[in-house]
Amino acid sequence: MSTHETRTPQAAHQTPPRARPGRRIRLAAATAFVLAAAWSVALPGSAGAEGPSHAAAASLRPIDVIQVQGMLDPMNASLIERTLDRAERSHSLLVVLRIDSPGALDIEVARLVARVRDARVPVVAWFGPWGAVAKGAAALVAMAADVRAIAPGARLGPVLPVSLDRPGAWSPADARDALKGLGLGAARATVAATLTDTQLRSKEALAADLVDIVEPVVGEVIVAMDGRRVLADGKATVLDTAAVEPRRLDVP
Repeated sequence: MSTHETRTPQAAHQTPPRARPGRRIRLAAATAFVLAAAWSVALPGSAGAEGPSHAAAASLRPIDVIQVQGMLDPMNASLIERTLDRAERSHSLLVVLRIDSPGALDIEVARLVARVRDARVPVVAWFGPWGAVAKGAAALVAMAADVRAIAPGARLGPVLPVSLDRPGAWSPADARDALKGLGLGAARATVAATLTDTQLRSKEALAADLVDIVEPVVGEVIVAMDGRRVLADGKATVLDTAAVEPRRLDVP
């Protein structure tokens, strides 16, 4: 068993514990390369005319956090897809992909990228912690997310080779076309196309407008998402992610 603890600061305006539903964090284990963590975050509910049961039901929307460390292999790809499926069924508030990966191995990259791009819940990709990389297919998956965040000292790119087991399967033109097909907007897509053979550090990625947030830990990324307007499944949502209370859990 290993122990995982994530701490996120409480917002200064948070109401006393009895006036605001508690927030829970669930962690689930995967392989040595992947750690899946589902954060069940209870959002503020009203105990007025709606009644306690309605408020309680509204307070159970989770934030699902998945750590992908190592190769984007069939097990990791399946974990991402299954988590997105579950998040859509449970109407999750947000899915966070924690990425530290050199690329893909024996997976259908275009399918995974499309699954992330077309998710019906908001998806955040965070490349971290310090020293982490998002290369090859991992960079494409990250760029397919609705919001991209990076830790200081982490790196994004290059996209090529996309698949480590088939390094010649994607040409530079294929990679550029894939980046242009992510709906990044004309200006950002043009800059993103340089990722085919370029690696950017956190400050460079932020200056190039390829990431939206720079934070050292995933908890701070979640806090930074509070109040942010995101578009997923054609619908605009303003997120409420503040004041997540940590709970120490054992991870097998």
